[in-house]
Amino acid sequence: MFRRGWNYISSIGIRSEYDDILVKRITLFNQFSVIAIFIFLLIGVNYFITGDYFSGLIVQGLVVVCLIGFYLNKLHFHRLATTFLFSIVTLAVFYFDSHSGFVSGVYLFHFPLILALAFIFDMREDKTRMVIHYSIIICLLLVNVCTNRTLFESDFLNDQQRSQMFTINLLLSVTSVGFLFT
Repeated sequence: MFRRGWNYISSIGIRSEYDDILVKRITLFNQFSVIAIFIFLLIGVNYFITGDYFSGLIVQGLVVVCLIGFYLNKLHFHRLATTFLFSIVTLAVFYFDSHSGFVSGVYLFHFPLILALAFIFDMREDKTRMVIHYSIIICLLLVNVCTNRTLFESDFLNDQQRSQMFTINLLLSVTSVGFLFT
């Protein structure tokens, strides 16, 4: 049952005339979207538990945004869907890295994000878009480092909650990387 659902989701937006490389990239995009949705759901619940309802609502809204990426992909706007999703995830990692602070480990999501960009984009056709995405990630990372991750700092989280978030974020980040390599 799970395998059948996973295969269905993985094949959204794939046409029979697509070559194997494009099929693989679309499949990875769909799988990355599912992973992003799952992570956003878990992190949103975590923010609700800590009492930061505003952040919880933002993260749950990101689930809807990821679904828009699926829809664009289903309509065969693959490049737009990819650019849209990666832009949203990059901004979410930036915001929540600053919001939760270094101890929370949100920055760990840069690793699966960077790997997904490398796997999903086609270096021959999407080189400029890849460079732009990587540049945005680096710039936003530098902003957080230069501001000591206090640009959107949360008053709801204490150090113990941030440490617990680190464990969750580490596990989710490592799991995300594992999915990209399977």
